Amino acid sequence: MPEQTWQPAEGVATDTFINESNPAVNYGANVQLIIGWAAAGNNRDIFMRWDLSSIPIGSTIEIATLYLWAEAINPIIDDINITRVLPANAAWTEGGCTWNTMDGVNAWAGGAGCEVAGTDLALTHLWTGDASLLGAPPAWYVFPLSISEFQFMLDVGNYGFKIYSTERNPAFAAQHLYTSAAGLAAHWPQLYVRWLEPSGRLVEYTFDVWDPLQRLIGRDGHEVQPNEVRADKWGKLLGFRSPSSKTYASLADGPDHWYISGVTSDGETVRITPDEKQFADMILKRITR
Repeated sequence: MPEQTWQPAEGVATDTFINESNPAVNYGANVQLIIGWAAAGNNRDIFMRWDLSSIPIGSTIEIATLYLWAEAINPIIDDINITRVLPANAAWTEGGCTWNTMDGVNAWAGGAGCEVAGTDLALTHLWTGDASLLGAPPAWYVFPLSISEFQFMLDVGNYGFKIYSTERNPAFAAQHLYTSAAGLAAHWPQLYVRWLEPSGRLVEYTFDVWDPLQRLIGRDGHEVQPNEVRADKWGKLLGFRSPSSKTYASLADGPDHWYISGVTSDGETVRITPDEKQFADMILKRITR
């Protein structure tokens, strides 16, 4: 089962933080990543992005764990969130981003600080919890990341993630973490990922039998219109199939993937014809891999 640990050096890694009290200053070359606050209007948030290109498209993530070396606390932060950056902020750069801008020029999509859920950041966290339970620095902080959220980074787009706190009590708190620019290479940020490589064709469409609108969802997470469905693609079935349903009848007792050998559409509805032989070939490959 493929796995990899990333611990890139400065110049390869992308890690920085932004500071509300110095909204036009870039900290890309800093040797520390700082998260926390000093007072109202003085929040500091971390941004990181990892090169995941060595993971084949269509792979299934099994484990994703982030390791950050905590150097100091002043005092400890209880609340930490790690959340995916959304496509609207895809252009953020380590050497350009500030509290006000994603790249030194263009504003964050939702405004200063990149704080708006659903616009700047995903609605669901990669990790959220109490940092006081991670141990007392100096020590490695270990963050087991959400598999489903990390899968989005692989399937939809890898725009990195933000590490931040919404806690404001006590009046002052900060975590100092090492960046890839720190002098001791052993303490650079690490990311460990284990995955299953794809077999058969990539899944292009997903269908949830419990969806009252009976929608097909594409790999980008958006609805696919009936006249846009194409043959020679793979689909994935979610939920429990009703015994009386004639939808995807050939999958009555089978697994959750189907190969589309034919498509008929009148523009409003679509009839998908699965090829059972192709489907069986894929399952055989998955079992004997």
